[in-house]
Order: sequence, then structure tokens, then C-alpha cells
Amino acid sequence: MLNDLRFAFRLLLKNPAFTAVAVIAIALGIGANTAVLSLVNALLIRPLPYRDPARMVLMLEHFRAQHLDAIPVSAPEFVDYQTNCRTLEKMAVFQPGTFNFAGGDRPERIFGAVGSADLFNVLGVAPIRGRAFEAADCTPGHDDVLIISERLWKRRFDGDPQIIGSKIVANGRGFTIVGVMPASFEFPIPLFGIQGAQFGERADVWQPLAFTAQEMKIRYSRGYAIVARLAQDVSAKQAQAELDPVTATMRKNYPDNYPQNDSFGITAFPLNEVVLGPMKPLLLILLAAVFLVLLTLLLGRGDGVCFARSWSKAFFSPFAAGSPEFSSESGDSICSSA
Repeated sequence: MLNDLRFAFRLLLKNPAFTAVAVIAIALGIGANTAVLSLVNALLIRPLPYRDPARMVLMLEHFRAQHLDAIPVSAPEFVDYQTNCRTLEKMAVFQPGTFNFAGGDRPERIFGAVGSADLFNVLGVAPIRGRAFEAADCTPGHDDVLIISERLWKRRFDGDPQIIGSKIVANGRGFTIVGVMPASFEFPIPLFGIQGAQFGERADVWQPLAFTAQEMKIRYSRGYAIVARLAQDVSAKQAQAELDPVTATMRKNYPDNYPQNDSFGITAFPLNEVVLGPMKPLLLILLAAVFLVLLTLLLGRGDGVCFARSWSKAFFSPFAAGSPEFSSESGDSICSSA
């Protein structure tokens, strides 16, 4: 075996320029493949970090005459959908937000979201400490509780085991921490493509959403997205068939707020499709391109074939002793003729 290794290194030293190019090409190819495969695994293979994500939909309104295809909903519209849809087991509304934490070593601006009482029930993920939101939290004057991520708990609070019940100040208000979500939990996902909303960072704080009386009177003030869980054995298409009459009733009951045609409506998008969107074919193309480039670098030139044959001869000759195909002279003649 030692002689085989010496022979292999001698072959490499005969052509150092080619050896350097080959090693760099292989290293770059392996790095690119690793990066692309990691991305494909995260977005195409690994399921979303929620319970039974195939049953989840993201609901967004549209005004097609105005070329608005995916816009948030208003508070009274959410209540209409929640009241009239039976094909949806649960639904919740959410909105991105930022929280300016005071105290501690330094102030900090943290990305997060506000959500209605059923948000974590819809997602099917429970806190690892404390509790999720309750209905009482989502009433005016009682929304002064927060749920934080495990990442934030460990980073800012040093994993304090007494974190539940702790008082903090954020956005100039006093809050009580009532729960800690697992590190794998992520919501909203930055890839959500909602017109008029930005999800550019990972959320680490969640606050219960309390609609005000004034907000419930304004149907055109749209700032929320709806996430819902389909009832058992119900498809997104069946849920859509139930949603269309609801929007038709809204147009009839509030003619001053909606165009009297099918320009206005709401769409239930399967959550998996929303996250990937147009990225799926691009990811597959990128994956194929990386493999093709690596294959071309290794086998596209005669030198590459020679290199492969030389290594084969060096390492497999002990298993083919006496065979002229694997002899040193045979290998050299192949390379010289390439």
C-alpha cells in the first residue's frame, strides 16, 4: 500500500500545474455542492417546522383590477372569515413588528411579531417553557405579555431558569415573559412574500394581538396576514370554494368598501408553496448546474481521464496483479496517447 501511495504522488508531481488545477476544481466543486445541497435540504426536503405543515395555508386578499395579488387583511375582515369558514379547523392573524428592549447590558432592537390567541395552536408548536397565548391575553389592556425564542433566552437572559414571570421593558411598556419557544421554531418565515409587509429577519419575540374598538370599524385598514389549518381531509381547493361566497357577501354588505365585481377576493395559498414560490425550479436548476460543472471539470478533458486512470492504476493494482490493463506501462501509454 505504501508503494502505491508513492507511485500516486509521483504521478501528481510529474504535472504540478494540472494537479493544482484539479485539486482547486474539486475543492470548489465540493464546496458548491455542499452549499447547494444544504439549501435544497432546508427548503425542499426538510419539512416546515410546524405540525402537519401540508394542512396549513396562508390567506391573503387581492384586488386584481389594481394589480394587487397578495395583500394583508383588516381586523373586521379576519373576524368575518373566522366566523363563516368551516373547512378551516383554526385560523390566526399575525403582523410583523419590532421590539426595543431596554435594560440589561445594552438596549436592543429585536424583530418579532404580534399574533392572535390561536397562533401557536394553528402552527402546532408548544413552548418549551411556560405557556402559549390565551384568549384573555388578546383583549385591550391585557396584551402585556411576551413569548421569546430559545435563542433570545440564552443570548440575552443567559438561559435564566427563572425566566417565566420575569418583567422587562420593551417599546416603553412593561411586559411579563410567559413562554419560551424552541430554537427550531421560526415564524413568520422571511420568505413570505406579502405585499405591504416585510419579513427580513428571524423573529425572536411574539406579543398577543388585541384589536381595538376603533380598528374593528375600519375595513380598509389592512395590515394582517392569516395563517390557518385545514380541517382533516379538506384540501386548499375546498377551503377556497367556501371563502369565495364569504367575500361575495362582504361586497354585498359593504358596497362602499369593495368593488362590485370579482376583482376583490381572498386566496388560500398552501404554506409550502408560499415559502418556496418561484424558488423551487431555480433551486433544482442550480443543483443540476453545479453537478454538471463538477462533472465537466473532472471528465471534460483528456487530462482528467488520464488523471482518473492513473489514480485507478495506483490504488487498484494490488487487486488486479498480473493483469496487463493495470500495469505501469499500460497506464503510461494511455496517458501519453491522450
